[in-house]
Amino acid sequence: MALATAAEGQEYPQQAEMLASLKKEVARAFTVPKVQQLDPELRTAAEKIGADQVKRIENQLPGWLLEEKLALNDTTSQKARLAYTAVAARVLNELAYWHIEPGDAAYERATIELIKTSPAACKIGELPHTADFARRIARIQVMPPAQRAAALEAEARLLERWGKPHAEPLPWPETPARQQIVDAVAGIASGGKRPLTPLPPVLAWLLLSEGRPYDDLPPEVNCHAQRWWLMESLAQGVAPATALNAFRYGTLVTATVRFGRAFDPPAGEAPEERADGRPAFPGLASRYGVSGVTKVRRTFDASGKPVRATVSAREITVPGIRGMRPIAFEDTFDKGTLKGGLNPAMGAVTGIPLPPEVKLVWGITYEQEGTPAKAAGEASQ
Repeated sequence: MALATAAEGQEYPQQAEMLASLKKEVARAFTVPKVQQLDPELRTAAEKIGADQVKRIENQLPGWLLEEKLALNDTTSQKARLAYTAVAARVLNELAYWHIEPGDAAYERATIELIKTSPAACKIGELPHTADFARRIARIQVMPPAQRAAALEAEARLLERWGKPHAEPLPWPETPARQQIVDAVAGIASGGKRPLTPLPPVLAWLLLSEGRPYDDLPPEVNCHAQRWWLMESLAQGVAPATALNAFRYGTLVTATVRFGRAFDPPAGEAPEERADGRPAFPGLASRYGVSGVTKVRRTFDASGKPVRATVSAREITVPGIRGMRPIAFEDTFDKGTLKGGLNPAMGAVTGIPLPPEVKLVWGITYEQEGTPAKAAGEASQ
């Protein structure tokens, strides 16, 4: 009650517009499109869960804005944009936690079985990145009718965690499924050891015949690739929970995936690295105030040149996200980190072999009026 009373007297002048914009994005995430093909009973139940979730979040948003105003010590209401962006980041992070967090044991077993046995588990068609809830419902549509009610109940329970303290989620896989898929396909192409699970035809065509870079795969094809690797991992004896965690991270719609280059200058107008070889600062990080430290582990060829790089650690900070990992933003600097790791100049000291692991520090400061000032990653051993 004290919080509500305080909020009434401390609202931003443009509070109504800020809330309307945030609510629009929330509704977009939890709306089941009319064009989505669902059984009528499932559609009715899903629309109710989605509407209940939108209402739950709408009730939380005013308090979140107040929290950010107090955190910014914004007594003159001059930092509304920063407060809005911080709350938007918090919404994105709750979406990420919902994607990563496991359900009850029955839900986990049903999910693994569905992914393992049905290619339709990846049938998301033209559903956009913003249709988070619709994608989950599409997967439930494929389940046997007898399992759908329990799956919907599990989804509803997962959504009830929104805005509450979360258990510590499982970490990113030490070697992401994406990298393991790329390595496995390269092994097939070179005549090396073949996976235990046959490569699906669509992946063989795109990755082997056409040589398509993995990062250029459409979301639905990426899901099929991740699904294939889940089956391969299980065949290799990987624990089901570990394999499913890798699948969830591999199909996670992070802020980087969601927005792409939306906050970067048009292609060709800004270099991807500075003149000194350090990676450029991502536009997404400038927009949301993301900063932190990443580490890249690399291996070398016989001449000492880096030929492989893997992100080995992330410590990321995002305004608005406190007391929990900023999962939605943890990959913000991955592209620059990997690019930097393959740069022979990164961490180079005359007369000393290149270090196998390099730390990159990504810093950002805000000017007084709230305009982001970019700073590139700085490397150290």
